[in-house]
Amino acid sequence: MNELIKPVSPDEFTSIVTKLLTALLNMVQNFIKPISTLGIAVAILLLMIGYIFHVGSAKKLGASILAGTGFVFILYLLAPYILGVVYNSIK
Repeated sequence: MNELIKPVSPDEFTSIVTKLLTALLNMVQNFIKPISTLGIAVAILLLMIGYIFHVGSAKKLGASILAGTGFVFILYLLAPYILGVVYNSIK
């Protein structure tokens, strides 16, 4: 059983985690912008419908979609800085 799992040094672990997070960021990069654009468009449409027809649930749903999409997009933009903090804290 010990032959299957080999011990790694902290430098190897840092390298593996950095490669994994960078690969994940590159993979997400291809579809985060179109999905966020679609989310913002749907949120604005719901907000417009809510304000025109005085539908409270559409207003709430549009605002929450807009806030969630904005949060995820800002998190995506800050990902390189977060990766830098993780990389430097592991070192």
